[in-house]
Amino acid sequence: MRMFLLLVVSAMPLCAPSACASGARQAEQTPPSTAPQSEPTPQPPDSGMSAARPPLTVGSAAPRSDISHWLQGQQPDFSDSSKTWIVLFWSPAITPARDSLPRLAKVAQANRDKGVEVVAIACEPVDVVAPLLETPRFKDRVDITIGCDPDRSAWNDWMKPSWQTNVPACFIVHQGNIAWIGDPREARAVVEAVQSGRWSREGRRAMHEERAAALKRSAAFAERTQIAIDRREWDTLLDICREMSADKNASIAREGRLLVISALQQAGRTDDSLTAADTILRHSTDWDTCAELATTLVSKLFEKPDLQRATMAALKAISLSKQREGLAYAALADVQMRGGQITAARATLDRALAIIDPWDEEALRTRIDALQPSAPADPPHGPPPTP
Repeated sequence: MRMFLLLVVSAMPLCAPSACASGARQAEQTPPSTAPQSEPTPQPPDSGMSAARPPLTVGSAAPRSDISHWLQGQQPDFSDSSKTWIVLFWSPAITPARDSLPRLAKVAQANRDKGVEVVAIACEPVDVVAPLLETPRFKDRVDITIGCDPDRSAWNDWMKPSWQTNVPACFIVHQGNIAWIGDPREARAVVEAVQSGRWSREGRRAMHEERAAALKRSAAFAERTQIAIDRREWDTLLDICREMSADKNASIAREGRLLVISALQQAGRTDDSLTAADTILRHSTDWDTCAELATTLVSKLFEKPDLQRATMAALKAISLSKQREGLAYAALADVQMRGGQITAARATLDRALAIIDPWDEEALRTRIDALQPSAPADPPHGPPPTP
């Protein structure tokens, strides 16, 4: 049986901005501190006071910087109170900084209707930055404003007075003022809090308490689920799945709905399992749920997998992701490999590897290694298509 238990815990959205923003597909180590080379590291004033504050900090008006070249977009107006700006300082030479571009592009895509925009600023010249943006991992996937600041005027306006020495560094500007400064991996949670009006001392405390409570519930669900599986108590497992599906935490509820499919199949109720899969496929609007569904339908739980249903789920995942998510293509490869279409699966995985987000690459390679030995030699059905 597929172990959704781990997913329930690891996919928990981080609601506290002070926590590391890593999820089911974003578990990565803290990036190494790497300061830009051409500028001496600014030091806080030696006032003898531990409470010294930088000149540019939370609550300060956002600086206006004139950037020399805009590779994408145009000069932003940070005083525009209708916008929430995510300002990223990055470098194409530093891996964690490069990784921040697709990460923050996703935040912008998810919140653009709420006025969220990303501005990424590099100190390197155009001829250094532009080639990176033409690679498959970035081209057509990073639709944010990107500027080059080789004279370091923006660096001097933002980074030096805020005592930021390392890239990537991220600023969130709301209603013309700086609301937060920190690691870009935490930006999604902060933006959601700012947008919902919860970015206050009391709001942050409530978010932390909600996250702690959700982690506690997910651990309890995981323990109860494992006991039911070990005892082969499928009706009990289904009851737990229904509880999870009704949970107020979106990640727990999602895993509960997907786990229902496996629980019904384990109980020998294949028709009910496929009906549940159809319901999820029909109503799902997020690509990762569809991708997970496709993989579930071709797991070893199903002695005779319904490749047509699984293919529909994988193709919907690719469509919903706008062909930008490597893990959506990996789900299609799962289906192709279970159907014995090894050549097609390899081509699909090549596509996945070309666009996979860096923090997902290890999971993708692990998946490939695990799937290859189990693929049957002859396809029981026609080959699933490759989009």
